[in-house]
Amino acid sequence: MQPTTQHKPRLYGYDNIKCILIFLVVLAHLMEISAPFEGKDALYKLIYAFHMPVFIFFSGFFARYSSSKIVFHLLYPYLLFQTLYLFFHNYILYPDTPAAFQFTTPYWALWYLLAMVFYYLLIPLLHQQKLWQCFAVFILSIATSIIAGFFNEIGFFLTLSRFFTFLPYFVLGYYTGQHKEQLREYAAKHWTKHVLPGAAGTAAVILVCRFLLQSTAIKSHMMFGSASYANAWYTPQIKLQLLGIGLVWVAFFLFVLAPLLNRNLPLISTIGKNTLPVFLLHGFFLRCAGAVGMFTQSEQGNLMQLILCTVIILVVLGNTIVAKVFPYIFSGTLLEKLWKNIRERLKK
Repeated sequence: MQPTTQHKPRLYGYDNIKCILIFLVVLAHLMEISAPFEGKDALYKLIYAFHMPVFIFFSGFFARYSSSKIVFHLLYPYLLFQTLYLFFHNYILYPDTPAAFQFTTPYWALWYLLAMVFYYLLIPLLHQQKLWQCFAVFILSIATSIIAGFFNEIGFFLTLSRFFTFLPYFVLGYYTGQHKEQLREYAAKHWTKHVLPGAAGTAAVILVCRFLLQSTAIKSHMMFGSASYANAWYTPQIKLQLLGIGLVWVAFFLFVLAPLLNRNLPLISTIGKNTLPVFLLHGFFLRCAGAVGMFTQSEQGNLMQLILCTVIILVVLGNTIVAKVFPYIFSGTLLEKLWKNIRERLKK
């Protein structure tokens, strides 16, 4: 097939950013099952201050409403992996504990998939044309996020607490994605032409990191977004602070790192295009490693060991071979094709 003039070059900056984010996701999960080491709490706090807010922002950035996407590529993988993880937990890791299968409270990191189902269902309501309307909806999402924290009933069930906590990032990402062409033009220019904005964004991030490290009021568990103010022992003011910190990081990744890294980087760009297999499959190793105490056999943890293990996980699960096989085994690609064939036959 001959290339057309309408073909748009891939923005590798976003792939490279996704690689950085999935690296931090896996590293943070490894730190949770690791023995203490110097600076562990501070590093863990810094990672959780932005890695999921930025990830969800970019999820909204590329989101487009599609019923097939919701059913076959979000809901089906959630149900499948919820079953696989619960089976793995109940019958392999802890066979002596009572087995229980349920689908209303996501297992471990699977909350992300269920939250995405609800976010995508919101897209028809988010679709606004005027700038002031987008701004109003974004402010409303912030207010909803803040108000939801007052209700203790909103928690792990259907991942509602995290849904509301991270809602502003998805909304902002979706609206930013509507203006992707302007960002494409920005990224196409040489990044050195934007030294001042880049320096300002970097300085803002440094100040945010310094604030987080010095703050004794903000704890890591407050950034999980999984509990109310009363249950997580924090306040609406802290939640607003965390939202502001997350938005500073979003701006840094979007306007500084994306243009700076907008080139095809061997392995990094490949992993960035294939983050879903890494995200969904690395948990089996993590759960097993935690159960046998792989990273707690000594009293002192080793950060370099965790980093090396993270790199290995990303290379093994984020390569092109896994990316080609994964959709047909663990995603709804085959079911989607089957459904389309059935619909086509019914129309005849």
